[in-house]
Amino acid sequence: MKKYKSSIRGSVIQITFILVLVVSLTLGTTPATNQFERKPIGTTVDLQSPQQPAAVTAPSGRSWVPTGDMGTARSDHTATLLSNGKVLVAGGFSHDGPLSSAELYDPATGTWTPTGSMGTPRYHHTATLLPSGKVLVAGGENDGCICSLTSTELYDPATGTWTATGSMHTGRFYHTATLLSSGQVLVAGGVTYDNLISGEL
Repeated sequence: MKKYKSSIRGSVIQITFILVLVVSLTLGTTPATNQFERKPIGTTVDLQSPQQPAAVTAPSGRSWVPTGDMGTARSDHTATLLSNGKVLVAGGFSHDGPLSSAELYDPATGTWTPTGSMGTPRYHHTATLLPSGKVLVAGGENDGCICSLTSTELYDPATGTWTATGSMHTGRFYHTATLLSSGQVLVAGGVTYDNLISGEL
């Protein structure tokens, strides 16, 4: 009887081993599927669900169209999108030297119109749109004094005029100007004929 039970136990172990082997081989030979297959560069892939095939859409083409010319050729100027949708271009450099002039671009008509000039010609300055809708221009370079500027000015789109405001402690150009959530503007770095590490509010 013991011999009979031992024989049955051995048969059960063998059958269990065979079943485990068959299951292991079956799982091991099932090819893995990659639901997120790499797609060609320059396309977008829409995977709506694992059961649906991916939809591939080529990016649409982009083109440039001419628009009105500025009244004055300039480089190293600023361009600021105003709250009214127009663009304020201020200062810069021309063949005659630094510019104080400014122009407004109207995207509705594609035309430029002159607006008030800054009190100081400047280029390599910054222009920041403030929560009030005014534009703060800070620093820059002016060949007349062969120096970096500490002066700042405010442009009011309602009147088209500029007014001087508080000067920075350090003259600088090639700096950055960042509008903070408090409404203040952080000016940092730049050049004053030497690299700067200082910042101001």
